Amino acid sequence: VPTPAPTPAPTPAPTPAPAPEPTPAPTPAPSPAPTPAPTPTSTPAPAPDFLEARQRLWFPVAVPGTFGSTDGCPNETVSVTDESMCESIAENMGFTWKGAGSWVKDYPGCMIRPSTSEVWFNTHPTPTGEWSPTTAGQLCRMMPPAVVGEFGNTDGCPPGTSVIETEAVCRAQASTLGFTWKGA
Repeated sequence: VPTPAPTPAPTPAPTPAPAPEPTPAPTPAPSPAPTPAPTPTSTPAPAPDFLEARQRLWFPVAVPGTFGSTDGCPNETVSVTDESMCESIAENMGFTWKGAGSWVKDYPGCMIRPSTSEVWFNTHPTPTGEWSPTTAGQLCRMMPPAVVGEFGNTDGCPPGTSVIETEAVCRAQASTLGFTWKGA
């Protein structure tokens, strides 16, 4: 006959045979000895489909910058300054692409307003960042980690990587790798 409730302490010795029915609730403490057979494992999650895997590799992770700032991208991120990348990131995030234009009161490059799930691209050369200062700002992309190429080789980037072409990214990646920035 199974015990109607868990005992306050473990029994001094194992029961001579398994109980005829499973225990209705977990016991308060682990068993004193391993079970005689492995515990069944859950079914593994299905592998992501090709498109989902490609999107995770192709599209950079993006985050909103500080609202109301024309230089609001946090450390380890850079502003999105390419219109087609901005549109692709917006689409990948499930946000509405609102188009491109030149707006003096907005933010430079890719702009986001998360409260309405909208993204724009601003081409104005010197925007002021006054539009919607508590709910909108730049869209910033996470920088992929840099790797050191082959020393002494002008084409020494490992396969799948490329040369860092902007000073801002170079400076940030140097810091990430623990190097001291010595200037351009």
